[in-house]
Amino acid sequence: MPSADSWFLRKVTFVRSHESFRREPVRAFGRLLLWAAITGHRGAAIVTIPLLSVRLWLPARWKGAAKLIFAFRERYEPELGFLWNWLQPGMTVLDAGSLYGVYTVTAAMRVGDSGRVIAMEPSREAYAVLTRNIALNNLTNVTLIQLALGLRSGRTLLYHHRDPGQNSFAWDAASTGVEEVGVTTLDGLLARLNIQRLDVLKLDVEGAELPAIQGGAESLRRFCPVIIAEIHPERSRRLGCEPEDFLGYLLAHRYTVFQYSPTSRKLRTIKTIAELQGPRVVATTGEATQRLTQEALRLWTS
Repeated sequence: MPSADSWFLRKVTFVRSHESFRREPVRAFGRLLLWAAITGHRGAAIVTIPLLSVRLWLPARWKGAAKLIFAFRERYEPELGFLWNWLQPGMTVLDAGSLYGVYTVTAAMRVGDSGRVIAMEPSREAYAVLTRNIALNNLTNVTLIQLALGLRSGRTLLYHHRDPGQNSFAWDAASTGVEEVGVTTLDGLLARLNIQRLDVLKLDVEGAELPAIQGGAESLRRFCPVIIAEIHPERSRRLGCEPEDFLGYLLAHRYTVFQYSPTSRKLRTIKTIAELQGPRVVATTGEATQRLTQEALRLWTS
């Protein structure tokens, strides 16, 4: 088990290396202190992110996404800015593992009334917050689905963690509870909703990346969506999946997998898990690959 000193050092290193902290250290640190006070009083907060035109109600949890969104706002994750810059009015986005809805609400604002966002979140607690944030932003172009993506439809167990963003089908020693949730396939869901285009697929499914896209083989072939995914090798292995197989599946479907570094401001192609320098990747195929490579700096930094 890691020592308290090594745990603290990792946390400090993460905060200091974050793009938001490097740009505005005093403001980011002040927000972290304020969030500590909010969680200490078991309150909650509504944050406004003007650059993304969104508002979010965040539950008072010290561990996890709520704290990071509160502190880092539009720079919460580099791929959030990428999503905003990539999307255009009229596009369709599917957000699998929506949690509190920061990607969902951002996408819905960007694609407008002529576009559509499908937000999937299986956890009861997170789904309630997601629903609240859709209402807070008066969004009418979002379809909420309280299901997970998988290789086949059915029911399964979702193990809870202190950080709800780490809820997973894979049990580990940090699990704090469990609930039974519904599962559907990507192909089946899009067929039921009569979706005629899918421009972006965002996956944050804590180790279930491979079965999620395997259940959407026809959709990947038909729509060739840009894929924003978090890769969790250890949780994948606990589910009996090899993380290399997820990358292999994308490559076999003629995707190019990229990872952007905010520190170096460089875009790298990824072909193996060993090359990853963080969990998030963006995968594109066809004309989207050409656009991404030509506009990379603008897409991630503007």
